[in-house]
Amino acid sequence: MKNNITTLAFLILIILSAFKLAPQTYITDTKKSKLSWVGYKAGSKQYGDLNLTNGSFVMNGTQITGGSFTFKYNFSS
Repeated sequence: MKNNITTLAFLILIILSAFKLAPQTYITDTKKSKLSWVGYKAGSKQYGDLNLTNGSFVMNGTQITGGSFTFKYNFSS
């Protein structure tokens, strides 16, 4: 019985390793995405937002393996 369980577990591992997931590309939602930042210097802070104009990222399993993002920033004084 123990030998059958070991053999079954080994076969399951072989089958699962044969089915590697293909990388998936996801497009970002530009209306819901932005990058907020805070800059510090002696005695003061500056704040800003960068609005995402387009972007995508690639997931391979549970890891981000690539991507590209474009942000727009309106400078004001």
